[in-house]
Amino acid sequence: VDASDFALVASGLTGAGITNVLGSGASWSVTVGTGTGDGTLRLDLHDDDSIADAASHALGGKGLGNGDFSAGEVYALDRTAPVAGSLVAANITTPGGTGHSFTVVFSDSLGIDIASLGAGDIRVLGPNGFSQLAALVGVSPATNGSPRTASYTIAAPGGAWDAADKGVYSVELQAGQVRDITGNAAAAGALGLFSVDTEPPIRRVY
Repeated sequence: VDASDFALVASGLTGAGITNVLGSGASWSVTVGTGTGDGTLRLDLHDDDSIADAASHALGGKGLGNGDFSAGEVYALDRTAPVAGSLVAANITTPGGTGHSFTVVFSDSLGIDIASLGAGDIRVLGPNGFSQLAALVGVSPATNGSPRTASYTIAAPGGAWDAADKGVYSVELQAGQVRDITGNAAAAGALGLFSVDTEPPIRRVY
């Protein structure tokens, strides 16, 4: 039994290969290098009649390929963290509203784990020391996958938007919150801005 008896079936990976085969008797271990990139990997056995028992009986019986095995487990390899983008947050120009809703699109090569989405994902920062974690309203579609659109909401400072809240607000993703189905977490970062200006324009008569 040696490396020539096995083959890797890789998709999306670069440089994957068999690095070692060790064992004796009926028990053998195959070590593989997973290369780089994201994708899937499966180990197959090719029967070329070089594997035999102590009585020289060939694996699968005499004849090439009759002992092949290609139904092993497929392993998913994901080294890339999900990313956030496409913030949709309208500016606030009308006074009196008690909250503000916005959406963020999350993407990943293998899929977003929607169970990781929640109240700690997004923080909104603004004038006068405003700092609030947004509440998750929902996710569409509501299953693991990519892309996924998450809807969030914040409460207006002081209970309602008014002239005192005027300024620019930053929507920021928090570290270690949004994860993909293999556990990689999206990096923290600013997603975008929205502004609040509920004062009507001043009309001047000259």
